[in-house]
Amino acid sequence: MSDAPTSKPSKTFAELGLPVPIAQALNARGIVNPTPVQAAVIPLALGAGDILAQARTGSGKTLAFLLPLTARLVAGEIHRAWIVCPTRELAQQCAREAATVLGEGKTAVLVGGVPAYPQVQDLRRGVPLVIGTPGRMCDHLTRGALKPDAEIMVLDEADQMLDLGFAEDLERLVKDLGESCARWLFSATFPPQMQAAVGRWLDKPREVRLDSGSASTHVRQRFAIAPRGGSIPSLARLLHALEPSRAMVFVRTRDEVEGAVRAIVSEGIEAAGISGELAQDARERVLARFREGKLAVLVGTD
Repeated sequence: MSDAPTSKPSKTFAELGLPVPIAQALNARGIVNPTPVQAAVIPLALGAGDILAQARTGSGKTLAFLLPLTARLVAGEIHRAWIVCPTRELAQQCAREAATVLGEGKTAVLVGGVPAYPQVQDLRRGVPLVIGTPGRMCDHLTRGALKPDAEIMVLDEADQMLDLGFAEDLERLVKDLGESCARWLFSATFPPQMQAAVGRWLDKPREVRLDSGSASTHVRQRFAIAPRGGSIPSLARLLHALEPSRAMVFVRTRDEVEGAVRAIVSEGIEAAGISGELAQDARERVLARFREGKLAVLVGTD
C-alpha cells in the first residue's frame, strides 16, 4: 500500500525549509511529495531541541531525519551527527540512503560481523555522519576511536532496539554525549518501556504522533489454518498459488529456515534463507539478490 496521503500535501520539500539542491535531488529520484511524517518532522528538525516521532514502519521516517540532518551538516550548523539503528542491515541501508543526499565518503558505518579496523580508519577521517548499531558503537567508544562529539543523535526504530536488549548500550551512548546533544527518537510503537526511556533520554521533546493507535492498521492481514506439523508445506503451496514477485517468510528457528527453503524451492520458486549461522558476507549477498528482484522469497528468523 502506498505511503502517500490521499490528498496532495500543501507543501513541497523546499517549502518545508530544505535547501533547493536537496529538493531537486529528491525530485530527480522521483520523490516529489513528502509523506505525512516527513512534512511534520522536517520543519521541527531544522530547529533546535529534542524530537519524539512515532509513525508506522514504512511511513518514511528515514528521510524524515536524514534530510534535515544533511541540510544542517552541509550548512555547517552542526559538524557531527550519530544515527543509531537496531540491526547492521538497517544501519547499512541508512548509510546507502545518506550517501544519496550527503555524498559518498561522508559516513562511517559501525556494525558488528565485519572487521573493526576499516571502521576505525573511517572515523579517523573525521566523517560528519556516524551510523551504527549500539553494541559496535559502544565498542569503538571504549577503544577511543569514536569520540562523543555528536551534536545530534538519532535513535532510529528505538522500540526495536529496546526489544533486542540494547537498553544498557543506549543508556551509555546517551550519557556519553551529554546534555548539549540534541536527541531525535523515532519509533513505530510506544510501549511502557519506551515511555520510561523517553523520560530519561529526551528533554521536553517536540512530539509528532501518527498512527499512534496501532502501528499496523495500514497492513492488510490474513491468516490460514494448517494441520499440525503441516504449516511449511502449506506455506509452500500457498506461495506457489499466489506467485508473489517478492515475499518474506519468518520462521522461529534456524533449522526451520532450511526446511522452509527446501519446501518452497520444491514448488519451483526461487528462495534463499538467512540466519545467524550464515556469515555476514553471505547474508549480504542473499539480501542483495532479494533487493534486486533476483530472488522471489527470502526466509529468515526474526
